[in-house]
Amino acid sequence: MSLRFNWSSREEWAKQRTSVDGHQNPNPPSNQLSDYATADEITGAIAALNKVWGDYGRAMKRDKAEGGHRYDDFRWYRCAINEAIKELREGKMPRWRKPDTGIEVPPSPLDTIMARYQGAKDAAQARWVAEVAARPVDDAAWEAELQWRRECDARWG
Repeated sequence: MSLRFNWSSREEWAKQRTSVDGHQNPNPPSNQLSDYATADEITGAIAALNKVWGDYGRAMKRDKAEGGHRYDDFRWYRCAINEAIKELREGKMPRWRKPDTGIEVPPSPLDTIMARYQGAKDAAQARWVAEVAARPVDDAAWEAELQWRRECDARWG
């Protein structure tokens, strides 16, 4: 089987080599809840989510009694809250999105925990962007790239 490679120019290669566009950070921060929260904070977050879950249950009853149309929305929100509680109990950072939960900002202390996690994500991303931007694009790096391309062409071209 023969492959034809459409190799980029040196300028394009240099831009791609020093840019993170379209790529995910290969070294994301830990997803372990214990890295961002104490046991008391986790217990408090679960209690706060249980309260929200109950509030949605009461809203479901009201909506059904009044003939409203949000019953399924509340049911969906409760499922997302249950999933977040499950993830907290498993020691994982919960996923939190307003469309899933109906709440922009998680209840306290989950909001603080999520802010710490977001800070770790932002720091990891900044480190990765700096690392990628510092990749060499000098003549030696370009020659290594050309050698790698010759090897690819010889093997698959």
